[in-house]
Amino acid sequence: MRKNSVILPDQRGMSFISLEQPVVTPTTTAEDEVKVVGKTEVVSPFKLWKFASALDFLCIFIGVTVSIFTGVVGPLQILVFGDVVTDFGPALANPTTENLLKALLPTIMRIVYLGIAMLLGGYISQAMWIFSGENQTRVHSCECTPSII
Repeated sequence: MRKNSVILPDQRGMSFISLEQPVVTPTTTAEDEVKVVGKTEVVSPFKLWKFASALDFLCIFIGVTVSIFTGVVGPLQILVFGDVVTDFGPALANPTTENLLKALLPTIMRIVYLGIAMLLGGYISQAMWIFSGENQTRVHSCECTPSII
């Protein structure tokens, strides 16, 4: 500890008094505390599914497969939408409602079917991941709760 001298004015006049204050320097810094705690253990991705059963792995596989399918459907919709533009040309030669509907209805229905496929694919993929995660959480809590109690 070193001492720091502070000079303060006296209240009775212009004379000054000296006041000695100890200056405390910390012996440990935040870096030292980090060194004491140490590094955190890195968990490999394969240990994340330590409590997964065969059914959970099946759900994960289905979820990944359906997610890939759902991701492919988006660009397919762009290609099908290009067909709408192509189908407009002949239908505009005689622009009646019947001709436009007859020319565009098959392409419109393909877009609707792809949209329904994306909706169902997204739901199924999320449901599989959630089902698998809930099963693993249940197994983990059943194994760890008795050791805590």
